[in-house]
Amino acid sequence: MAELVPDATPSTDNMENDEDRISINTVPLDDLVDGLKGIGPTKGQVIIDYREQHGPFERIDDLEKLKGIGPASQ
Repeated sequence: MAELVPDATPSTDNMENDEDRISINTVPLDDLVDGLKGIGPTKGQVIIDYREQHGPFERIDDLEKLKGIGPASQ
């Protein structure tokens, strides 16, 4: 499964794992659902709706503001 990150900008110190990262601020619904364990179409749409209404997520912890998403989902 992919790692959830606010910004999937490649880093030079861990290049081999960058392809396993998903940016919650830019990823389309299909990739969000396919790439993250426990995130289905409904939760994925909640993430996308939130970022469209409130702007980009600054930290992974910001996901806890969303209904139905918490530490068990990450």
